Amino acid sequence: MSTLIDRTLLKTKMTPPAARETLVRRERLFRLLETGQSGRLTAVCAPAGYGKTTLLGEWTRSASRLTAWLSLDEHDNDLAKFWRYAVHALAMALPEASLPRSIPLAKALPNLSTATLLDSLINELFACSEPVVLVLDDYHAIVNDEIHRSLSYLLEYLPPHAHLLIASRTELPFPTGKWVARRECVNLSVPELRFTMEELEAYRSGMADMPLSPRQLDKLLERTEGWVTGLQLAFISLRSQANRERFIEEFQGHNRNVADFLFEEAFGHLPADVRAFLLRTSVADRMNAAVANAVAEREDGRRMLERLNELQLFLLPLDEQDEWFRYHQLFATFLRGMLKKDDPEGWLRANLLASESYAGLGLLGEAIDHAIAAGAFALARTLLEKHITTAFRQGELSTLLRWFGSLPENDAWPEDMRLLYALILAITGQADLAETQLAAVKRGLARIEGEAERLAVRSGMLFVESNAIFFSGRFERWHTFAEGASGHMMPGSRIFYDVNYNLTEPLVRRTALGLKGMLNSHTEAVGLGFLQVLETHGWQDSFIGLYVRQSLAEGYYEWNRPADSRRFARGLEQAAGRIGLPGLCVPLAVLCSRLLLADRLPQQAIETIDRAMEAAEKYEDAHWLSYLRAAKARIYLAEERVAEAKKELAALGLSDKDKPAFNREFEYLTLVRLLLRQRKSTPAVRLLEWLKPQAEREALLSSLAEISLLQAVAEHGRGQRAAAMRSLREALAIGEANAYARCFLDEGAAAAELLQAYAAAGETAHAEYAARLLAALPAASPAAAGRAKPPELVEPLLESELALMDFIRRGATNQEIASELALSIGTVKVYLSRVYGKLGVNSRTQALNKAARLGLLDDRG
Repeated sequence: MSTLIDRTLLKTKMTPPAARETLVRRERLFRLLETGQSGRLTAVCAPAGYGKTTLLGEWTRSASRLTAWLSLDEHDNDLAKFWRYAVHALAMALPEASLPRSIPLAKALPNLSTATLLDSLINELFACSEPVVLVLDDYHAIVNDEIHRSLSYLLEYLPPHAHLLIASRTELPFPTGKWVARRECVNLSVPELRFTMEELEAYRSGMADMPLSPRQLDKLLERTEGWVTGLQLAFISLRSQANRERFIEEFQGHNRNVADFLFEEAFGHLPADVRAFLLRTSVADRMNAAVANAVAEREDGRRMLERLNELQLFLLPLDEQDEWFRYHQLFATFLRGMLKKDDPEGWLRANLLASESYAGLGLLGEAIDHAIAAGAFALARTLLEKHITTAFRQGELSTLLRWFGSLPENDAWPEDMRLLYALILAITGQADLAETQLAAVKRGLARIEGEAERLAVRSGMLFVESNAIFFSGRFERWHTFAEGASGHMMPGSRIFYDVNYNLTEPLVRRTALGLKGMLNSHTEAVGLGFLQVLETHGWQDSFIGLYVRQSLAEGYYEWNRPADSRRFARGLEQAAGRIGLPGLCVPLAVLCSRLLLADRLPQQAIETIDRAMEAAEKYEDAHWLSYLRAAKARIYLAEERVAEAKKELAALGLSDKDKPAFNREFEYLTLVRLLLRQRKSTPAVRLLEWLKPQAEREALLSSLAEISLLQAVAEHGRGQRAAAMRSLREALAIGEANAYARCFLDEGAAAAELLQAYAAAGETAHAEYAARLLAALPAASPAAAGRAKPPELVEPLLESELALMDFIRRGATNQEIASELALSIGTVKVYLSRVYGKLGVNSRTQALNKAARLGLLDDRG
């Protein structure tokens, strides 16, 4: 099990229900489940009460393969939350460190696309040799189409040794016909799940007080049509019947009809204290003794839970320690319906007590749900205010929207809460709904008596409206809007400003707040204007103030305005360190090291990274330290200290044969630069071809420019001129649109060589911009000197030609080279002749001596 498991997740959701002593082992169904493992999907679809969860739980415990379990409910209709749980469930089942990339990606949702997470997860499942099954129980609770589409995507590309097993009360809401046709999908439904006579006899044999005749058992089976829960209810009711024969004869129908009858029969014959306990505790989706005591308002919750378990009253243990339990969903539904109908005040009070109990246990999400169910909206708002930062941090914006949407429109909300709702709507791109909430706040202004209070609310409205304009990309409108209003647009509550906008990225420009690399005069004006307003109101050290400042500093660096970049970075280190924000401290260290390197102070740049690495040792998330190692390696590469860069990257466990995931792009682009220094262009191109589609999917402009430029360098290095110019045009297009400079300048001689070739080829697209970049490149930078054409070399060797020299160094014959490269001997001779011509030699021995003297093969292992 991974040590990276998120401690905020409920392990009971990722643990199959504990075994029951009276369980009937259904071997025939086990065999069907085992048969399904040869395909990619098993669907167990039947109405409630057919024993789906019990069957899959027992099969999971006895399965020979690794099995991950996830119990779902209606609260999981949040894309980020669903996949965070699914990935962690798999991590709990798989061997240690099986999902080192997917777990951080899951944590980063929704700041990146789900497809990026799924690509990483699929790749890591491919790499894991162990057969693994992911069980999704109660999938009918999921109604989010985004989740259905993402699960269908996972199913499409699932590795051969991985399997999905889904239990649902309804048919699966995504297409499965293709897998059925290919015999890769097994369906278990009502006909298979019904109890057989043999299973019914096995079930009855565990009850010494239930001596029923074969005819009576047959009649029970007929009346219930093998419905498992109906049979359980019948046996519970039969215990209290004086005339069992008549009871069996009298009830008819199946599923919910018989359920209503049998539940009422079973419930009506229970002792009064048990009935009261069941009704009150039915409001809880899960409970331990403390929750049971609080909700039922008694002190013997533990004993009552044990008693219910002995009576087999549909109480399911959720862990092996018998600490947490839940009722069977059908039974819970029946009890809740009865409580709402017969004692509506009791229903509200039980939910209120459940909310208070969950809050006391730190389970604020569940506490909020119960407060809403209790109609205790003031309590719900209080809990929501406490929990909103955590929910923001975990990316559960859909859940936040659901909670806000559950609070009544006509309720007297505190205006800052309504404004927070509008802010989340704006961040999630729902500008129209955000404006609806702002209109409601505006209508409420007249009810506010104090002028100071009205001004505070009006400020909050302006702040949220400015964010709605900003996140929708309407920067010109923001500038017009902010003029004259900027002095009065700051709400008074700190919660608006202390959202942590960067949990995953090495640079703030890569985040949504940093507009994913977009730079123009409008974004600069918005940033400066917003920062000025923050500073005027004393919020300059709030999270958003620090992040805006860092984003501006990074933008000015990219624009090659180092003085402005230093000015905005100044003072950030102390504030960021005091607050303890890795998402700010690490990007700041990376930026400062780049500024120092641009000033040709490489040792100070390394020392800056070293100090940051010392601090990062204390961070909970390891990716921050990885980013800093990669940044240090980049400094070494810029100084042509290739061996030291290689050593730094070795600590990250990267390989040019990997399938890199988006969350490690920064490290892999550093590896690409190392490969290019080693003249290994082909593996560099392969890595870039993996990374580029992910950057496109994330719409990350800064990455797309960087990747395209590195592709151009790599293709140029292996003699693919057309491909190199095509990639360079892509980089220039993005660069010119955003006035990028350092993206090109930091590549030194490699970029200069490309831009010279671009000009020489007479390229007209972006020609003026390319000329400005070329003019800004130093004529003889250390990097340029290190990568210049070696003396005495007529023409640089291509990557393929260096590979030929490597074969010669190893003593390979022409025949062996031809066989290895799938060429004819004649073609090999032609290629070798070209190499000899470039080196100005006539033989293998002379070629090897010249290559050794020029150091051409030093970096090739």
